Amino acid sequence: MKKLLYLLCILVSIATVACGLTGRGSGKSEEPLTTSSTPNVSLLSDTSDQAVDASAPSTDKAKPETGDNESTDVVVKTPAQEFTEPLSGGVFRRLWADPPPLDPHLTSDTTSAGIVVEVFSGLVALDVDLRLVPDIAESWTIDDGVVYTFKLRPNAKFHNGKSITASDFKWSLERAANPETASPVADTYLNDIVGAMDYIEGKASEITGVKVIDDRTLQIIIDAPKAYFLAKLTYPTAYVLDQATVENGGRSWWVENPVGTGAFKLAEYRIGERIVLKRNDEYY
Repeated sequence: MKKLLYLLCILVSIATVACGLTGRGSGKSEEPLTTSSTPNVSLLSDTSDQAVDASAPSTDKAKPETGDNESTDVVVKTPAQEFTEPLSGGVFRRLWADPPPLDPHLTSDTTSAGIVVEVFSGLVALDVDLRLVPDIAESWTIDDGVVYTFKLRPNAKFHNGKSITASDFKWSLERAANPETASPVADTYLNDIVGAMDYIEGKASEITGVKVIDDRTLQIIIDAPKAYFLAKLTYPTAYVLDQATVENGGRSWWVENPVGTGAFKLAEYRIGERIVLKRNDEYY
């Protein structure tokens, strides 16, 4: 029973993060995302000055007939219809508190995750329907239920133009598990990997279950077959970071220069005022 409750908690956490996705897994990046302290939540279009209140209920009912027997049909799209038709320009604004961190390896709250999942990414992801989809890993194989071999996309790059390699993932996973990083959730999401707990507890110099085969091939070995393991890798704890950016940026590297890999780049962050994300045209 304890194991069942433990797994349920993990899946709920992963599902909560996935709810912040805007098209992850579709291969396309949508329009600029702006968060600010604006008192309303609205979707603005470049072709109109009218704001559509995103919090207003949608309806498919037509406008009632007028007294002169003339009628005007009003087509109101449901939220599902809106999301299936990409916008051609515009800004999405939403009310948002300051995220505690934007460091993926320290993220454990939905406020941070809502932004982190747009700016950073990992091997695999959950789409808006909570289906597991390839992310930076374009494919993978599983041997004996414990050996996962991931092939990385050849065109996947950091926001600074640097190609993402298997070595970047090994460094990132070990950085997340490093006791000095003090991740509050590393032992929850990485504990299945062989050698991860020894590394988290400071008993080893590396995570032995994470192996670099070549620049585009990463191998992860877990301690036993577990159907939920890939889903755990969708959590930001397993996201890849640029080593030079993190090491040169200090403890708050994610405020000044958050080089990520996702569909959006952090263009502006004024603490207490606004966060602006812009489309990443180089998104894989």
